[in-house]
Parts: sequence; structure tokens; C-alpha cells
Amino acid sequence: MRNYSLENYPSNVEINFKFLINEYGFDIIEKKEREFSYLFVFERGDIKVILNYDYMDNFFYFSIINGKNKHYKDEDSENSLTFYDLAKFKDSEFKLEDIQPNDEQYLTSLKNNATILKKYGHDILIGEEWI
Repeated sequence: MRNYSLENYPSNVEINFKFLINEYGFDIIEKKEREFSYLFVFERGDIKVILNYDYMDNFFYFSIINGKNKHYKDEDSENSLTFYDLAKFKDSEFKLEDIQPNDEQYLTSLKNNATILKKYGHDILIGEEWI
């Protein structure tokens, strides 16, 4: 059972991912609470950054999408890259639990996700690379 509140989750996302807006020119095009999850979508040109926190499963589904007008299925790996896949591509020792919430916290994991995107995602965010 989760031992923390999600009350400040939206503001924590905006604080930790504001670099997408300030440094890369992304806009938040969607921000909403859905049944059992909270969704943020950042977009710039043909690149989207999807931050979906499924708080029922207590799991971050964070990904980068290449292609603004494409509709994606879960199995679409050609145009969708999870933050975990990005980190694992750059650091083979990277562990999933480092970027996932647990029953004690979500904020450290949220910050770790932002760090991963900053550290490994620059060329993707500016549209010069795709893995």
C-alpha cells in the first residue's frame, strides 16, 4: 500500500520537467487526470514526451514518441522509446527500479526520470537522433 499522497504530483511534474519548455521549446498540450492515472503530454514539432503515471499499478509509463500525428499501439517500438529503454541503451547496467515509484516514494523516481531524459535524451529532443 502506498504511503504518500499524490496531491502535489502535477506541480512536481511541471517543476521537474520544466526544462522541456525552457530549454527545448516544448509545450504542454495535455494535462489531465484520468481514471487511475495522470497524463502529461509535451510536444515540439514531431516529438512528443508522454508522462503517464498509472497510480493504480504505481508505475511510470514515460516515453518519447517520434511522429506528431501517428497513432501508437503498445507494441509500436519503432516510433516509441521508453525512458528505461533510453537509459538502458546508454548504460547497460541501468535498472528499472531506479526510475519507478514504490510504496514509499514517487518523487525521487520522478526526478530520476527527468535526469535520464536530460542526460541521455538531448539529441532525440532536438530531433537529431533516434534510437
